[in-house]
Amino acid sequence: MFRGAVDPDTTTFVLKFPRPIERRNANPSMDLYDYVISLGPNGFDILCRNQEGERGWSRTHATVQDLIAVESGEALLAGTLRFHLASGKTVEIPYNSVSSEIIDSFTRAARAARNATGPDRQPTRQAAKHLRLDRTALGESDLSVVNRFNELLRSEPSLTSEFLRPRANAKRQGGAFSRLLDMVSPRHLNAAIFARSGNELVIVHRLNSGLEKRLTPEHSLAFTAVQRDSVSLEVTRSSRWEDVRELRLAPTSIVLYTHENDGTESYLRSIVAKGESDIPGQ
Repeated sequence: MFRGAVDPDTTTFVLKFPRPIERRNANPSMDLYDYVISLGPNGFDILCRNQEGERGWSRTHATVQDLIAVESGEALLAGTLRFHLASGKTVEIPYNSVSSEIIDSFTRAARAARNATGPDRQPTRQAAKHLRLDRTALGESDLSVVNRFNELLRSEPSLTSEFLRPRANAKRQGGAFSRLLDMVSPRHLNAAIFARSGNELVIVHRLNSGLEKRLTPEHSLAFTAVQRDSVSLEVTRSSRWEDVRELRLAPTSIVLYTHENDGTESYLRSIVAKGESDIPGQ
């Protein structure tokens, strides 16, 4: 279906995302791919198969300057890749985490192309061994988050960790019944590592905030890279959780949940372009 839609002479990287169907159910007449994304000197294209039963596909084209954030996250085999554009549009692509290495390679290529057009084009490269974090930096429950960051340093030695936010308990708003719920079904805010390389803010974290109801342990990992000069910080008070702030990196749909005094909001205010708050006095 996508044949002829990508020019091999002007493309440096192409990824194809197959439909989630069993091999035995596939046949030669079927459209076997849901998405194709390509990267070239003129930007990148995201081709998406129509999902409503109608044959055909649509194209989203963006220049590298339009790309202001990339997210990828995995929970066991289920992966999610998101591209956040300057227009406020988010393109989300599901994938199988078996392909995580090739996904990482594509996102690094896309980010490198974007970083080459912005400020701080050549960040100082430092030896990764001096920047590695102790594996218990976030506590025993989040060894995998630290390991993921240390793995990133192998391919991106210019990354410097600047702020570590350990996991913290969250309390529901309300009286005695809320306290009972906190005991029966406790929730928490997941840990995160904030790092920087040139104009790029990099966050290594869990796929979920930690406030969601879960019946199984949290094994997900996620990676978010944001152009600092292209976003602003919008802060709102949570309507459900005591002393919890919702920090949106506008115009993207990325929202971080944080405690009022854990330092995350102050850190982000110090490095993004500008910030707004609907909380009086801030």
